[in-house]
Amino acid sequence: MLRTKKQMTHTFTVNQFDDLEEALIDASSLIYAEKAGFLRQLQQILRLYTLSKISEEANIKTGAIYIVQKSYPASLSPDQQLVACAIESGLPVISDDKKILRRIQQANLPYYNALMMINFLLFHRKITLQEYQQHYSALRKIARYSPQVWEFGESVHWLIRQSCDDDGNTDENYSKLRETEHS
Repeated sequence: MLRTKKQMTHTFTVNQFDDLEEALIDASSLIYAEKAGFLRQLQQILRLYTLSKISEEANIKTGAIYIVQKSYPASLSPDQQLVACAIESGLPVISDDKKILRRIQQANLPYYNALMMINFLLFHRKITLQEYQQHYSALRKIARYSPQVWEFGESVHWLIRQSCDDDGNTDENYSKLRETEHS
């Protein structure tokens, strides 16, 4: 996330993760998720879309990433095409590219980065606290986030942790999935 912690506390709540079921993803985030080891887990809970040129750029051979079947003018870069697709579809965007995130923010669409996606996985109990730490450490080695972005990601992590019981189970107030798991 590119906004400062102070700004984000007014615009982001962890409850936004409840409604996140599908998103467009760019090459940088695909690569980060793959290298940090959580792409497959993300695909299990989130329907990921991208454009064919972005898929080619990321060069990740994995299933369950849906290619948007729409043509855009060749004069637009793949990043510009992704932004146009997001605006047309209204889908949230997962990106680690500042330019893409700025355009998505200007379009008033939800957006996330790879760091927020490991928080998303923890929130939905798709990874353990130990797995979170492994993915976080791997991401620290490859991602070039500003100190403010790392700090904000940590604040979201601790908000999620505060909603967990002693076993790391997310409280039902934070995740609709808990209801279905105990049924």
